[in-house]
Amino acid sequence: YTGDYSRTTDLIDAILASENNAHAELFLIRAFIHNKESRKDEAKSAYQQAIIYNQNLEKYQTIFPGLVIEELKRL
Repeated sequence: YTGDYSRTTDLIDAILASENNAHAELFLIRAFIHNKESRKDEAKSAYQQAIIYNQNLEKYQTIFPGLVIEELKRL
């Protein structure tokens, strides 16, 4: 994907500021984007936030294939 990551992160920020309960998944998407942009520290932080919101996220998430999750875990 070579889309507009900044627009995506703006949308994520707006959803996180609302009362939506999708925090873990949104932080996971944010981690993926930061990792693709070579912003490793921010990617690691976002991934850690995702795990805080849902400790079972690695096992039950359906957004990314397992290889993406393994890559984020190694940050």
